[in-house]
Amino acid sequence: MPGVVKQNYPARIGVMTGLYSAAIMGGGGLGAMASPWVARTLGGDAHVDWHAGLAMWAVLATVALLSWLSMRQRQEKPAAVAAPRQDLSWLRCFGNRRAWLLAVCFGLINGGYTSLVAWLPHFYAQRGWTAQEGGSVLALMTAAQVVAALAMPALARSRGRDLRPWLVLTLVAQLAGFCALLFELPVPAVAVAVVLGFGLGGAFALCMVLALDHLPDPAQAGALAGFMQGVGFMIAALAPFVTGWVREHTGGFTMAWAYLAAVVAVLLPLMLRFDPRRYAAAMSGLFDARAAQRPGALPALDGARTGKV
Repeated sequence: MPGVVKQNYPARIGVMTGLYSAAIMGGGGLGAMASPWVARTLGGDAHVDWHAGLAMWAVLATVALLSWLSMRQRQEKPAAVAAPRQDLSWLRCFGNRRAWLLAVCFGLINGGYTSLVAWLPHFYAQRGWTAQEGGSVLALMTAAQVVAALAMPALARSRGRDLRPWLVLTLVAQLAGFCALLFELPVPAVAVAVVLGFGLGGAFALCMVLALDHLPDPAQAGALAGFMQGVGFMIAALAPFVTGWVREHTGGFTMAWAYLAAVVAVLLPLMLRFDPRRYAAAMSGLFDARAAQRPGALPALDGARTGKV
């Protein structure tokens, strides 16, 4: 999908990537809300039918598959069949330090989200909140994520190509939210959820734009973004287990929030390394440097052409 966005909307990458990111987060929130409702509705008063609550998503997956197949059939056939691209394997990213830096940063950022989804309702349950009240806070955080994912890439792109100030802003918001939970500051839970949602949603969408900006060729940029997402989401999937392990061995959430705040603190200096003037140098040798720039692709940035960062 990131490659499709860069190929078809080169002048609106920020807006379209924000829409794509917001759809991911909104879909996750929809799943969290709709699955239990369907399970209870179809199960009746006697039991909860989780089979139906989970299987319902196969219907939408089928609709998406048919839509993609239909789009492929409607595409115009090229006048001449291009030679197969030999430089697009995402496996090449395993040997590039910048690709790993993108993947690790993306994974650690999303680890905060997966940890909050898993543990934030339990945190408020320990403070005497009902399950519905804790779920409402999580839903509000998801809504703030969607808004931030839509707004931040477009806003950042309107100010130039350097995304570092905006990434730092979203990380500072995350740090503020985790510190509010850590020190149990007298801040309304609604405000904490909104601040965390803004930080997490904005950082997610900006990371997607960041990966696409590293390469001018849409297909190559898509392969890099695919590596970043694939490895990053596997890292993010481990975060709730780490957070839960810390909680179990310390008897509460204090050190768990401290751990997540520390991760954000580590990410802050890493974000400063994404200088757009060094993208070309960081990507040197990753894919075929001689690949022609595709029509509509963003021009390559000036900078060093050799070496790795």
